[in-house]
Amino acid sequence: MGPVIRRLDDQLVNRIAAGEVVERPASVVKELVENALDAGARRIRVELEEGGKTRIRVLDDGMGVPADQLPLVFERHATSKIHRPEDLDAITSLGFRGEALPSIGAVARVRFRSRPRGTAEGAVITWEGGRFQALAPAGGPEGTEVEVRDLFFNTPARLRFLKTTATERRRAVAVVTEMALAYPEVAFELWVEGRESLRTSGDGDPREAVAAVFGRERARRLIELEADGAGITLSGFLGPPDMARRDRSGQHLFINRRWVHSSPLGAAVERGYEGLLMTRQYPVFILHVGLDPAEVDVNVHPAKTEVRLRRERELFGLVVRAVRERLAGANLGRRLVRVEWEGEAGAGQGLDGGRPDRASLYETGRLFPGEVRDVAPAVGATEGWRRAAPGPEVAAAAGVDEVALPATLAVPEPGGEREAGAAGAGKELPPDETQAFRRLLRTCRVLGQLGRTYLVAEADDGLWLIDQHAAHERILFDRLRRAGSEPPVQQPLLVPIPLELGPERFELFWESREELAQLGFGLEPFGRHSLRVTALPVHLAGLADGGRLEAAVDELLELWQREGRRQPDRVLALLACKAAVKAGDALTQEQMDRLLQDLAATDVPFTCPHGRPTALSHPWSDLERRFGRRG
Repeated sequence: MGPVIRRLDDQLVNRIAAGEVVERPASVVKELVENALDAGARRIRVELEEGGKTRIRVLDDGMGVPADQLPLVFERHATSKIHRPEDLDAITSLGFRGEALPSIGAVARVRFRSRPRGTAEGAVITWEGGRFQALAPAGGPEGTEVEVRDLFFNTPARLRFLKTTATERRRAVAVVTEMALAYPEVAFELWVEGRESLRTSGDGDPREAVAAVFGRERARRLIELEADGAGITLSGFLGPPDMARRDRSGQHLFINRRWVHSSPLGAAVERGYEGLLMTRQYPVFILHVGLDPAEVDVNVHPAKTEVRLRRERELFGLVVRAVRERLAGANLGRRLVRVEWEGEAGAGQGLDGGRPDRASLYETGRLFPGEVRDVAPAVGATEGWRRAAPGPEVAAAAGVDEVALPATLAVPEPGGEREAGAAGAGKELPPDETQAFRRLLRTCRVLGQLGRTYLVAEADDGLWLIDQHAAHERILFDRLRRAGSEPPVQQPLLVPIPLELGPERFELFWESREELAQLGFGLEPFGRHSLRVTALPVHLAGLADGGRLEAAVDELLELWQREGRRQPDRVLALLACKAAVKAGDALTQEQMDRLLQDLAATDVPFTCPHGRPTALSHPWSDLERRFGRRG
């Protein structure tokens, strides 16, 4: 006789079902905050301990739950939000399944206290591992307080699959920030490990909510979007092209105020940016879509983050047109970048495998006609490199001589030209060739600067063009590498630089403060989710100029989010890139001469850390042939 079919008991059913609803602490935060919003809360406070693994507490001033209904809170499929089958065809609440609290209660210790509005007394119910514990009268303010402790205490396998506390913390913080963006009329508070991480005013102004989440300066630069058509409304904010990221972490999409993931709608926004972004760049946006609830199916997955749209193609077209028209009508000050070559034929296999880096593209114009181009002046980092523009004062370090240069591009090998970088960033040429190139750098004569981008040098074998940015990037990278085994040498800033990061990005940056301190960064908390940089590594003093530090932080956070923090060489390459002399910086003769001498002292003088050549040669024989002096 085969196995006997039996009905599972309720406790086991709840634990199985909890696996779909409660994946991690962020899932718990999402469900509890959604319940608070459905209850009409105007103020919501969220507290996290150990990323939510040991404790999550959510308080709201919503309508509350009467004492006689509290036992139903932990009954599966008991809800006040829908009553008839047809209600599923036009869902207006965030929750509707009646699964969240039973699922949470099945895998944690839960205390649920509530006092309905207008009543003198409330009640509290406790639930542990799917079992009722107690129900008793309780005081407290109007509204509801839910405390969840020891998540997955009775399912050790689930507990083992959680990520690090830092990762789980960031995901939980992300949930609260998304809710704050969706509901600007609700005042949110977020406390992480006893520290206030986020506070929104709840005044109903979407830009104020954005400022609270991302910082006031970023919010100021966003382009407001408003459009409608065919019963669909679009609203939100578009980031200017220079705010684009290398991943989609800056994209926030809401349908009827529900935070969702929708590849088609995300692709529609990206289509609207066509022609404004480089390959593998993704726009930053906050998009709210409003449409008839009957046209949205949210009953796709228990997590309720995926939806089906009845008029998806029509909505796609509306989004593309709205984004294009708004960007075309905006006075974008972001400069276009021009690539002087195509493909990656000449790239060495450096840290990025020769892949182009957006920061290496140099500025040549504006997005729209009629705007005046301005070229960045020369930037100096320390004594010996004259500062051509005002900026934060840097205390000069004795004995330090540096050029103050963004990242890399692949260069093809034109006929008649030789690349010094053919060996790649991580591969050295034979010692005799390396020494020969170093001798050339030390003995050649710098004739001048071409386009404020390339140094023109005369050598015994011909004419050389040296990419000033790639060369200086290699110099800084090698210095940072060599300094890694020694105590960091800092360059104090007379005027500290503030950085507004937003809650989620602050958590990621703050987790890495020890690694950054080892490099020589001086960091101090400065407000809820801001930092103050008080010192820079002595080799990266150029980051103090012209917004370079903010750009470096943005890309560093993207790198850590994308690949984790165990990429020391990539971090050093990124920092060297941002601190290095840029294309467009005017250099003095002394600076150009020193740049070549310093490049000759590097381990791999042929390429920048990403694999792009530092120099190209035009042999005398080739020039003579082209001028008809030789057959």
